[in-house]
Amino acid sequence: MTAAPLLSIIIPVHNQWPLTRQCLHSLRAATHGNFFEVIVVDNASQDATLEACSPLGHELFVERFAVLRQDMNLGFGPACNLAAHTARGELLFFLNNDTVPRLGWFEPLRRALTTQPRLGAAGPLLLYPDGDKNQHRVQHLGVAFCPQKNVSHLYELFPATHPLVRPDRSVQALSAAALLLRRSQFLALGGFYPGYMNGFEDLELCARIREQGLGLRCVPESEIIHHTSQTPGRFDHDQANARLFQERCETLIIPDLHHHLLHDGLELRLTPWLLPHAAMSDEDTERLSPLSKAPLDSLLNLLKPHPLWSAGYEAAGQILQKHGDWPQALELRLHQATLCPSLAAYTHLLRAALKCGQKQLAAETQSKITVINRILADPHTLRRKAAHLANQARMAEDNYLERLYREACPPNH
Repeated sequence: MTAAPLLSIIIPVHNQWPLTRQCLHSLRAATHGNFFEVIVVDNASQDATLEACSPLGHELFVERFAVLRQDMNLGFGPACNLAAHTARGELLFFLNNDTVPRLGWFEPLRRALTTQPRLGAAGPLLLYPDGDKNQHRVQHLGVAFCPQKNVSHLYELFPATHPLVRPDRSVQALSAAALLLRRSQFLALGGFYPGYMNGFEDLELCARIREQGLGLRCVPESEIIHHTSQTPGRFDHDQANARLFQERCETLIIPDLHHHLLHDGLELRLTPWLLPHAAMSDEDTERLSPLSKAPLDSLLNLLKPHPLWSAGYEAAGQILQKHGDWPQALELRLHQATLCPSLAAYTHLLRAALKCGQKQLAAETQSKITVINRILADPHTLRRKAAHLANQARMAEDNYLERLYREACPPNH
């Protein structure tokens, strides 16, 4: 038997052979040396995975490749747990099959994990793929939690080159789409909790790691392209998963999105319907205000270092629409609605989607507008919700959030 490898890379799959093939080829090209093994858990695939995966894997990785074929779809967590028990590596790296590792992805993660004894897991910067409307932008830089403990992917859709994206960052949770940790620790924690259905099991694992007094870091020097949620039905169980996560881990989660933002010179704001979002400081908004009359190219260039500049999106969007460039206007309005949410931004997005024939996006946006208007039509409920959240923040001794929600209470009429 060959010597035990340093690293075991575990890839659960269910159909989607073209993605798995691309993942294996890119993994081989981006990972030099023979210090690792690759274990694919085939969750009862019915496509070409059955015949093609093993030959390709052995061609690329020789004896350091194995397929664990299952007669039924175990789901993500149980499949990873199964592979972890057969893995021989000191380190485990869980990897989705819809990923493309970039050259040099491993060493920054390994260095973080092995040089920081109190670090429980490390994850890379996940980026949207080329050809996607969000290409060269952040998909995952670690998880932060909003005031109501909802999940927020920190700085999602920021340009990958933005200064706030590049430093290593301590976070409460990381995505298991690409996650490195010690095998002994993973097994000691019991692996992924099997009660989840393809979602939130990574959040619980990270919460349990932190419960042991260990930290988590996103290491952006390591980059992986993620085609994101290619498995059919990926989000079908999100509500049930979220409820289970709240039941099991509520006391382990602390709202921290505002701490990240304040540390980085930004602020947490609330929409009129109490949706929390990142925002520029008033000082930066005022400083950029005269530049909103700049030409289109200048506006687009300014939005790269200032992706939360609402007035910049508005000015650039108006120019694009005036010129009839609806495809580019649609891309810009998508970013505006996500990063600077407002009813006006959603209305602009709806118009651009209709102009571009994007019927599904238009329907989703119209539905969101309808829900928002329904919420705004009931100010009494909004006041009660804001007051409740302010009281929760007071009990948690979080003065910033308490003040934020006190100020958000719609006035009585």
